[in-house]
Amino acid sequence: MNDDEEIIAIKDLSAEEKKKYKDEKMMTSLLHQAVKEDILVLLQHNGTAYSIWKALKSKFVGSKEMIKNKKSLLKKEFDLFRGLRTESTKQIIERYCILLVNMKRVSITKNNEELIEKLADALPHETWGTYLMMLRNKKDFSNLTLSKFIEKLEA
Repeated sequence: MNDDEEIIAIKDLSAEEKKKYKDEKMMTSLLHQAVKEDILVLLQHNGTAYSIWKALKSKFVGSKEMIKNKKSLLKKEFDLFRGLRTESTKQIIERYCILLVNMKRVSITKNNEELIEKLADALPHETWGTYLMMLRNKKDFSNLTLSKFIEKLEA
């Protein structure tokens, strides 16, 4: 369509406009293939690839206010993270990793030392206290990555 909302025949488009039209149709088609029809029906969009993309982002990422609230809640959850008495070490680690994935999704970053310390503090002291003290006293403890720390716990 032109600026006056009149339909223009494809044959009357310039080479650049034809390319843009083809690209738009391709992107729209890809989005329709990638997203379930049930979801597309619920989105508010005008049919262009850009409007579909913006609607998807709004629905699944959330508004700025929602993201701000998610960040706040995840920061609190991280600060308060503790192992539960009924959980095994494996369950604590799994729950911790899920928390880290959710934090990464909203761009909350912590340095390696903070991540290791939080997990170490979450473990039951009765079971892990002595081992963690021995581990912390080793020279290479400060060079451990979170994944290496978890490997040591699992071993």
